[in-house]
Amino acid sequence: MSADYTDRYGAPINPLISDGQGGFFVPEVWDLETRRKMQPLRAFRQFAKNINELDGGANGDTVHVIKREDINTAGTSLTAGTIIPRHSFTEGTITYSPAEWGNAISPQARWLKLSPYALQNEVTDVLARDSAQALDLEVRRCLMSGISEGTNAFTMGGGGTIVGTTKPVGGAGTAGTASYRMTAYGVWNAVDYLSGQDCPMIERDGLAPGYVGILHPAQARGVKRDSGFVDVSLYGRPGNIFNNEIGKWEGVYWIESTNGWVDATNTLDYGALILGANAFGEDVVQEVQVRVDPPTDFGRQLHFAWYADLDFQVEWANRIACIFSLTGAADAS
Repeated sequence: MSADYTDRYGAPINPLISDGQGGFFVPEVWDLETRRKMQPLRAFRQFAKNINELDGGANGDTVHVIKREDINTAGTSLTAGTIIPRHSFTEGTITYSPAEWGNAISPQARWLKLSPYALQNEVTDVLARDSAQALDLEVRRCLMSGISEGTNAFTMGGGGTIVGTTKPVGGAGTAGTASYRMTAYGVWNAVDYLSGQDCPMIERDGLAPGYVGILHPAQARGVKRDSGFVDVSLYGRPGNIFNNEIGKWEGVYWIESTNGWVDATNTLDYGALILGANAFGEDVVQEVQVRVDPPTDFGRQLHFAWYADLDFQVEWANRIACIFSLTGAADAS
């Protein structure tokens, strides 16, 4: 590494030059620091099943994953003297097509020199927040693509009832638009749907398995005030709670995130996604890393970017449900 990497204030002098390689690069520690800062910001992505150990893909690859669904013929009673019938699995195929993601900042070298904070902290903080936000929203988009009208969408109506399972996801729409706060009745319907699909619960050490719900703070406002809500501090401990976990309510562990679904044209309409185990997966060709361009304008302008190459896909749509509701208090009525 060049000996003049920083000046006495910790600001970059020629931070991207490598004497040994003769090119521009950022030390690997920047990648590791950025990923570490991203980790607690992931609300949705923390539940992705990583398929990389299965394919070991390369840039531009399309990966087809065969998933086992069920035995294609149900078991039956046996007759003495006959052999047990042999059948096959019913199979489905999931296609992953990794795409490139990224964003860049171009701060002035002078500005960074005047800052009281270290260059590495300043850059990795900004890139970690931006990358975590962008990728978590992509996971949410992926999960919402698995919500179907009349199947796993539950819309709160007057009096806390379910007005129907139709919901025009992604727009304001008319029929099925939420007109009531989220109640325990809505959660019961979503959980009953997942249970009826034999959806496995998400497991972790030291706590009972359960489904996980991810919702916007405005939708969570009433949930946290409900008498049946159990705060995470009463059952969790460091190391076994999910990112942004707030508590347990009606058998579901709840996670609060500003990335929770909000209707694009009706900001009073929210969607709480409830997940079972391995509902979706990720194919990562390149995890988020820090990349740079050479300084420009005679070294006055620096350029840093985050870059990733990956894809997310729903593998089991019947392991996802969504409750659409207004904001406000919650109760079982």
